[in-house]
Parts: sequence; C-alpha cells; structure tokens
Amino acid sequence: MMVRHRSHVGIDWSGGGRASESSRGLAVAEATDENASVVIWHRQRRSRAELVEWLASRLRPGEAPVCIGLDFAFGYPQGAMRAVFGASSWRELADRLRRLFDAHELARDVVRAINGEPKFRGNGPFRSNEDRTNPRFYLDNGVPYYRLVETVVPQAISQWYVGSGATVAFSTITGLAALGELLAQRERSEVAFSVHPFETAQPGTHALVEVYPAIWPKPPGMPVNEHERDALRAAIGMRRLGASVFALPHLMDAGSKDRIREEGWIVGVV
Repeated sequence: MMVRHRSHVGIDWSGGGRASESSRGLAVAEATDENASVVIWHRQRRSRAELVEWLASRLRPGEAPVCIGLDFAFGYPQGAMRAVFGASSWRELADRLRRLFDAHELARDVVRAINGEPKFRGNGPFRSNEDRTNPRFYLDNGVPYYRLVETVVPQAISQWYVGSGATVAFSTITGLAALGELLAQRERSEVAFSVHPFETAQPGTHALVEVYPAIWPKPPGMPVNEHERDALRAAIGMRRLGASVFALPHLMDAGSKDRIREEGWIVGVV
C-alpha cells in the first residue's frame, strides 16, 4: 500500500540543556508540493518542550496529514532495549526514556545514571573520547556499538557516543523522551500518528520518521544557519522520496528485519 503525504516537515533536534530551556539547535522547515521553506516559528529561540507542543498541534486528528522527520534515533542497537533499559518494546523504551529524562532533567545526567548502574560494574554502554576503545559492555551483553543502519551510513555516529563534537547520545535521549510524551498524548486521543518503521503508515494519517540530514544535499542559495539548513535538507529530501519515505532495504534476511523493528531505520537509506 502506497502512502504519500503532501506536506513534509523536517526537524533539526538538539540534545543539550533542559527541556524547558530555549535552544539555538532547534529548527523547523516544511516542504510541500509547491515550495520548501524554513518555518519562522522556531526563530524566537524555542525550547524542546515548546517544540513538542508545536508538533502535537500538527498531529491532531483532523489536521491535514503531515509526515514529520525528526533528527534523532528512534531506537538503540539490538539488545539494548532489554539489557540497558529493561524494556520489552519500542513503546516501552520511549516511556522509560521519558521517565529517566523527567527524573534527571539533563541528558548528561541520564548517561551518568545508566553508566553508574551496579550491574554494569563500571562498564556502561555510553562512551566518551577517553574510553571509546573499551569493548567490555558490548561483549559482555551482546549489544552492538552501532545499529544496523549506522553500519551502512558513512561517518554515522553511535547512539552510545558522548564525546566531543556531535553528541548523538544526548539527542537520542531527549528525542526518545519527546517521542514518549507524544505517544502518551496519542493514548489519550489528543494526537494521531504512526511511527515508522515500528507501525504501518495509513493513508490520510500523520507519520513520524527518523531522518539524518547529512545524507541529503545542502539546499542551494538559501541564507540560513546550519540548523535551518539541516531542517530544510530533511524536509526537501522527504518530499523527493514521496511514498518511498517508508521504504526499507529489499535485500534483508529475517534477522535483519527483526533488528530493524527493534532499532528503527533512517528514511532514505535503501
């Protein structure tokens, strides 16, 4: 079944600070069949909490169907869901991250709490520049450092990495916490959407997908900052994919399919 959205929204996410704090790293862009542009709403230095409210306003039942691409991982490498978070499903994982982030307020403190759990005996999953060569957690728990999709995306960064540069781990924590909040709203029938690839997108409904702006070309001739640029890259990239935004690689065995259903997948990597 082919599902196509006329409107695609790209979100450049930020994992730093508290959810209520304004952030320079958030940006929103939208691409329709007619044009693509930065959404001016975010230029007032919004917070992630405000962005979740804005997303909920676009995901309400009765609103024009939209496909929203979020620049953070929707899952962790296979096995981490149970071994690290004690969750039995992606839905439960998002709820665990929401509760952890609510309790600690900063992604960095969530990392410290998880790495400090006695069951890991000093070898937790998150790695900084200083201890990236230590394989003990991954060997002891049978959990990879990368998701399957990161093994085929050049220069992709692991969700376990908390060193200098792109703090993917923090974006994953705060992003999954936000996803947990949206899912809680969905259960109260306040919003309606599917989450790819864990759920099947339906015609005429909203959808959330994971994006990685770096896989798409930079938009030409647009005087925007790096965050707006990446939001535009995602929105335009999804628009070009059309119904193929929900495509998954064809050459997969059953094990790979199961792994994707646990880890998630970046749209456009096919």
